[in-house]
Amino acid sequence: MWVPESILTVTILAGFLTQAEFIEILTRPGFLQVLFNVYQFIAMAWFIVLFTIAARISQGLSWRKAIPVAVLAVAVVGVLIVVFIR
Repeated sequence: MWVPESILTVTILAGFLTQAEFIEILTRPGFLQVLFNVYQFIAMAWFIVLFTIAARISQGLSWRKAIPVAVLAVAVVGVLIVVFIR
């Protein structure tokens, strides 16, 4: 997940692309918007999978109990990102 953001940061810092141009590219309906949304969904799903595995191993939970813990943890992280970063 960090590779695309790193590439974006380099292009913005180098002056090839402004943040406003990047947002405008992604908000236009089309292939890039769909690709970006799919990328975000895959990243979120992978985040939930990793949290589930971590909860299962570290706490010794069953899969049935680890999945809600992971979903709740991802939701809390998402709220913190929205509150403190956005």
